[in-house]
Amino acid sequence: MNRGIGGAVTNDLIFYADQLIFKYKPRQIIIYVGENDLPQATTTPDTVFQRFVKLYTLIRSRLPEIPIGYIALKPSPSRAKYFDKAGAANKLIQDFLANKLNTRFLDIFTPMLKDGKANKALFVGDMLHMNPDGYKIWEELVRPYLLLGNKREQT
Repeated sequence: MNRGIGGAVTNDLIFYADQLIFKYKPRQIIIYVGENDLPQATTTPDTVFQRFVKLYTLIRSRLPEIPIGYIALKPSPSRAKYFDKAGAANKLIQDFLANKLNTRFLDIFTPMLKDGKANKALFVGDMLHMNPDGYKIWEELVRPYLLLGNKREQT
């Protein structure tokens, strides 16, 4: 079930967590948030990380055992000036999740690069949103982690 909000920042998910997350009593949560935080002038990698930790802590306080996946911030060509910020935030979140049970950091950032830059062939004309080739990368990395029925699909 997609409960995303176009243009949302991490604090939006925290504020609307009851409506977007908890009312559905999920068996698993896949989080993709933080990319829209990057353009804010005062946002640092640590800001994105601390907001994520706040969201993660909120989820764990009410859903202590469900699997949580975090999809890394993607390298959108239209936001190339934020690559370093995104990469550093991804690393902080990845390191944090490495020590947590029932979590997975899903690195879509690295496979979406070509020669160290965002692969423009994976995006539609606005260079922010992905085309089917971009989504294929996500599907290949995320699908093995998803719970299907009562079993996790095997990788």
